[in-house]
Amino acid sequence: MEAAGDAIYCALGKAVVLFQWLENQLRLVAGFAISPKTAGFAVPEAHPRKFHQLVSLTAREVHAFANRYGGDIAAEFLQQFPDIFDRCQGLGRRRNELLHSTYVHIESSGELLAMVRSNARVDKTGNLVRSQEDLSPSSFDSFLHDVAVTGFELGIIHRQLIAWYRP
Repeated sequence: MEAAGDAIYCALGKAVVLFQWLENQLRLVAGFAISPKTAGFAVPEAHPRKFHQLVSLTAREVHAFANRYGGDIAAEFLQQFPDIFDRCQGLGRRRNELLHSTYVHIESSGELLAMVRSNARVDKTGNLVRSQEDLSPSSFDSFLHDVAVTGFELGIIHRQLIAWYRP
């Protein structure tokens, strides 16, 4: 199980790195939508402190840019990605859940038998919400897939904004 424990931590590391790529994709898209003349570079507004703020900013700026430069096809294009920003918010919540959890090692005679992710939080109504899951290296596969697909779609949006822009 020691090798499986290492593989779990490796998968968690991949999740962290891939999520940072997704966050950077959002910054690229938001930066370009805010300041296409600078190709989105050096745009402080595209760097809010919280991920959910970055997602909201990107959604707002993409729609404004599309309405300004996208012409008749803007609405049709954006309908191809109806829930992309909601998915980003959900991925942000899952990332926080993964990173802010306690990882419990279940051992016997010095050998790792299993690993459990455990998290507790207080919801908006003041109730304690607990979540736990038994972990394996494949526990992160769905998250990794969803981050990759969403980041790829953000890249498509970014390229379309570039194509629409005419100074």
